[in-house]
Amino acid sequence: DCCFVEDTLVAVDRTVVITNPGHDARRGEVATMRNIAHQLGMRVIDMKEKKSDATLDGGDVLNTGRHMYVGLTNRTNSNGFRVLEEVFGDVIRVIPVQLPTDFSSTLHLKSVVTHLDDETLLVPAGREKVLKCMLDSGGYECIIIPDASLANVVVVNGNVLAQKTTCEESNEILKRACKERKLQLHWLNLSELAKVDGALTCLS
Repeated sequence: DCCFVEDTLVAVDRTVVITNPGHDARRGEVATMRNIAHQLGMRVIDMKEKKSDATLDGGDVLNTGRHMYVGLTNRTNSNGFRVLEEVFGDVIRVIPVQLPTDFSSTLHLKSVVTHLDDETLLVPAGREKVLKCMLDSGGYECIIIPDASLANVVVVNGNVLAQKTTCEESNEILKRACKERKLQLHWLNLSELAKVDGALTCLS
């Protein structure tokens, strides 16, 4: 799992929170990421030093630019959310998202929602219930994607990274959404990572 670097830290500007991953097997990865953050001259805060029982996977954190949503899942608890709220609450609104009970098989928040820009969310068809808390707090436009894998994107400086699927309807929906927002879409092949249930955001 070491290639899934999103889970071990959460960064806003020059401040980094080193997480305490929710699965024991992932916790040995944080030391390397802590060292890298220090080498980059970041302000580094260790979650466990704030609250020893806090757990959080970065996959449960969606920063849209206007809000930081934190999914409360089997990997992330309420104290993990509270640490992020304490550290980042002065610069961005931090909002907990309690996933519906029938989402128990969902590993992370970003398994069911990502964003195209600070006004647009992407959600797989059938997972719309996750939006209630998020839409009530932000007034986002929501785009429903039939193929769940294509609802998982990463946006960097106006460039959208996505995994092209065999569902042409999903491909066309995303292409149209990017064109309307003047975003550049780049298709990636993640077939090998998909074999270990890896999504694009897991690598970010």
